[in-house]
Amino acid sequence: MHLGRMIKILNTTIERDMNRTLAKYDLTGGQGAILGYLVHHPGVEICQKDLEKEFELSHPTISSILARMEAKGIISTEPLEKDKRFKKVVLTEKGILLDREIFSHIEENEARLTSGFSEGEKQKIIELLNRVLQNINE
Repeated sequence: MHLGRMIKILNTTIERDMNRTLAKYDLTGGQGAILGYLVHHPGVEICQKDLEKEFELSHPTISSILARMEAKGIISTEPLEKDKRFKKVVLTEKGILLDREIFSHIEENEARLTSGFSEGEKQKIIELLNRVLQNINE
């Protein structure tokens, strides 16, 4: 089997597993990705436009995702201090707790993926996959 096909199958399997986990929390993949992004950028004022650029999604798509997340109580929006025309996206306590549960699942999945591998082998896989990414992006 070709390497590209193996990577595609692995990606599809990981995505399917993650979507099942997110569905338990009534979240979509896009909502989960934004939740993770917000958690990993604490103290940074993030606006809708920032998310559009980061995820390369259109204004209507991000607006829709954020509206659903706000309706679920995962995020809130607040006017920016420096420019009241823009709103920053803020995680709620519910969003933070939700991320902790989801992150726990990600760690369990990582453990399954690397079961039986030594620490050196895990690092080698990461190193090799980074090289594959560099090659494909050149």
